[in-house]
Amino acid sequence: MVLRQKAKSLMRAYSAFEKFKQFPGLVPPANILAAQRERDDEVGGGAGAIGEARTLMAMATVIGELLTANGYDSPGEGESFAELMTWIFHVYSGVAHGFGWPRLVPGSDSMPGHFLADLYMVTCVADFASDVALRRTIVAV
Repeated sequence: MVLRQKAKSLMRAYSAFEKFKQFPGLVPPANILAAQRERDDEVGGGAGAIGEARTLMAMATVIGELLTANGYDSPGEGESFAELMTWIFHVYSGVAHGFGWPRLVPGSDSMPGHFLADLYMVTCVADFASDVALRRTIVAV
């Protein structure tokens, strides 16, 4: 799902870049475009990207289930995790895109939420995802 999302994003960039007239040095070579289009077809399997918000909610569901399976089964654990991921996604996406509205949600005068706690949560999720990906790519001998 994530690979498909990223592949579609890359292909949107390549589609824009290959039309450049004023910056020909930034136009990807034809062999690179062909190889990337082939990879995109393999990764996507003909399906379109599902969008960042839906990908995020699917990730939150999977991680919530894995947390529960590993003994973190307090009531609402998955729901609270999904809500936290929704918060982080929306407010920091707003910050990253330079929107002013994140200052209208609870937080400090300069940032929404509690930046260090939110960054810690994102780091934990990235670590968790990296660990799962690594374990799934190790071939048992």
